[in-house]
Amino acid sequence: MSNIEAARAATSLLIERGRRGIALLGSHPGEIVGSAALRERGYVGPSSAPVCPSTGT
Repeated sequence: MSNIEAARAATSLLIERGRRGIALLGSHPGEIVGSAALRERGYVGPSSAPVCPSTGT
């Protein structure tokens, strides 16, 4: 599983379980290279918002 997929799965699981205050730690603003940047992409998804499993966005 890639960093992006793993972050998306973890975020989706938290949302499914009713969590709303989900933090992303270890990423720096503007970081585009490295595993932290990849995990951030999975956390925010393509629309720059956390992925919600019930709506797919």
